[in-house]
Amino acid sequence: MMWYGNWEKLYATFSMKEQADLREALAGAGIDYELKTKDHSSPSPLYIGTRARGILYGTQTQRMLEYTFFVKKEDLSEAMAVLERCLHSSI
Repeated sequence: MMWYGNWEKLYATFSMKEQADLREALAGAGIDYELKTKDHSSPSPLYIGTRARGILYGTQTQRMLEYTFFVKKEDLSEAMAVLERCLHSSI
């Protein structure tokens, strides 16, 4: 479990490919990271709309899972450089 006071948000994406590429790049650079996944299709007690009933009319399926990367504060500048290289190589 990570200590939130020592970690910074690096990047968030809905792309499974971007998520996998960035994980590989960060690991290759020896940068510790935490990856949090949020399922936007799961029912929420605060939202009584279509998600709560399991109906996904008009929902973009590629936008259901959000991947958020966190890195240690002291690694943030290096991680941002890795992120930049990773994003440019996937264009």
